[in-house]
Amino acid sequence: MLAYVRYRLPGETLINEITTHKSPLQCASISEIPQQKGYVFAPFQKNEDNPLWFIPADENKCWEQPSEVVSFSSDFTIEEANREEYAQAFAACQNSLLQGVLQKVVLSRTLKVRFSNSLSLEEQQHLFERACITYPQSFVSLISLPAPWGTWLMATPEILLSAEESTWRTMALAGTMEKTDDCFLTPATWSKKNCKEQQWVVDYISQQLDSIGYQYRKSDTYVRPAAHLLHLCTDFEITPPQHHSIYRILEALHPTPAVCGWPTLQAKTIITQIEPHDREYYSGYSGPISPDSAQLFVTLRCLHLLDDSATLYAGGGLLAESNESSEWQETERKLKTMLRLFARRETRS
Repeated sequence: MLAYVRYRLPGETLINEITTHKSPLQCASISEIPQQKGYVFAPFQKNEDNPLWFIPADENKCWEQPSEVVSFSSDFTIEEANREEYAQAFAACQNSLLQGVLQKVVLSRTLKVRFSNSLSLEEQQHLFERACITYPQSFVSLISLPAPWGTWLMATPEILLSAEESTWRTMALAGTMEKTDDCFLTPATWSKKNCKEQQWVVDYISQQLDSIGYQYRKSDTYVRPAAHLLHLCTDFEITPPQHHSIYRILEALHPTPAVCGWPTLQAKTIITQIEPHDREYYSGYSGPISPDSAQLFVTLRCLHLLDDSATLYAGGGLLAESNESSEWQETERKLKTMLRLFARRETRS
């Protein structure tokens, strides 16, 4: 078994497993994916180190997720986060925002967890099952790739493209608040910064769909829960033209300002220059795909497992008026999504 994927769709309890007995395919672009069922795993930026993967569904199994799973038992330590490094990157981003080079940019950071021993395949699968139980409304996926790419685990709230028959959907998800006792906050209660940040994503998606001639309807903006966090969300229902292309819309949408920034090219350039780490597959996209359907999600709330360590990723959208301390705390809250999986006893959202 050279590569395999386990995934669970939001709101469902059925675990799906895709296995290939051949080498998974490295594709130069999404349009090179074969016309067959399989699983796509795309990086933030494609290059030799981070190819776009297609895992053919040579075998496909499914079963109900367990109601309980084994608690995480391996000893681990969490490395101290480099706050000064983040502060320097924040200052560089804010300078570009104040100068008008960017309107928005998403700055990410990492956190390293080190285990006393390498995690076994069974322990990795237990982490996946814990994520399924802890985050029932998220897309949960475990992707195992050949060395040196390792294994990725995610529990993401954000749809990039849901394409079934004649109705396709995407969403503009941005802005973050911690869930409180009042879980039904209305968008009117959110800060101007959060609302402005999310509106950039709404405008970008609208512009991209207009540019490729796809008709769509937008919902009102509402508050969407995601584990212990809340986000602002606008849903898009898309009517594709008769001779539609899933690949064309993916190329138009990704990366949105929710994970990159605006303008896109300038934001990508600054992210590459300023962030001290390679994003790899964080803020890319992932999910099952076939010639006429797709369920693809943005790779957020994720970690990368390699031997005896895990690298966790989190980011936040910056505007000119952003505050470094507030943005740091937002990434801390997002990192808890994956850190909760290492708790000695199971926690539920």
